[in-house]
This record gives sequence, structure tokens and C-alpha cells, in this order.
Amino acid sequence: TLTREDAFDDVIDFVRRQEGLIKSKFNKPSAAYLAFYPNGLTEYNQAKVEGLTDLLVRYVSAANTYKTELGNDFVTEITQLQSNYINARGSQGTGIANTKSTQSEIRENRKALTKHLTTIVHLVAARTVDEPEEFNSYFNFGLLEVDNDKDGGDNGDTPPEG
Repeated sequence: TLTREDAFDDVIDFVRRQEGLIKSKFNKPSAAYLAFYPNGLTEYNQAKVEGLTDLLVRYVSAANTYKTELGNDFVTEITQLQSNYINARGSQGTGIANTKSTQSEIRENRKALTKHLTTIVHLVAARTVDEPEEFNSYFNFGLLEVDNDKDGGDNGDTPPEG
């Protein structure tokens, strides 16, 4: 997610920085300017993850159309930013899918282990229920007992040392 966010931010930063260059080369109301920014910077400033891919297609297309005026470096940089963003989004999607798959496997394994453990507990309990010492060696109910002694002492049965 961080890589995708960084790639998103890099694209938006580039588009914002280059708006001045494009405006000075082509003038704001020109067809060339509108090829990059038909709605000004607003749509880039309000872009969401899902919409940025489409905005980049348009922007890179315009960059290629006006390559002579803007230079190869301009086209190379925006193309690289587009590629980085697409790759980061793909990696994020793959990571999310892998995480969901792993979580599903963990849930299924946990269910199976719980079922097996429950079966074992029932078998041990059934075999030892008539033998209290053996039963108590398997089942310690001390953890379930309430400790009424709030100060950690021993309920006053023995005097404090001193």
C-alpha cells in the first residue's frame, strides 16, 4: 500500500509541477493545454486510486502528441511514473489477494485443529472421569478459580513476615 501511495503521490506531484510548463508553452485555453488538463488541476487534485489510471492514459497520450514541444525527458518521466503506478497497484492487489488467501487458510486450519483438540479433550475426559487424580492431572481448573485476594497476599492465613 505504501508503494502504491508513493507512486500515486509522485504522479500527482509531477502533474502539478508540469502544469505551469504546459500553460506557458501552449497558453491555457489552447487545445494542447486542454489535452492535458481539460478540467484544470482539479481532477488531478481530486483523483482517487481507481481514476488515476485513466487520467494517466490521457496525460501520457497528450505527452506523446506534444513530444516535440515538451521534449523526450518529459515523455520518459511521465511514462515511467505511469509504469511505476500501474506496477505498484498490481503488486498491492496481489498482496491483498495473497493475504486474503492466507487468512482463509488460517481459518480453515484453525477450525480443523479446534475440532481435533475438542475430540481429544472429550476422549481424555471420558477415560478419566471415574479417576479423579488422573482427571485432575489433565484438567487444571485453578485458572478458572476466582482470586478474591486483591493485594496478591494469601488471604491472611499466615501472618506477614517481619
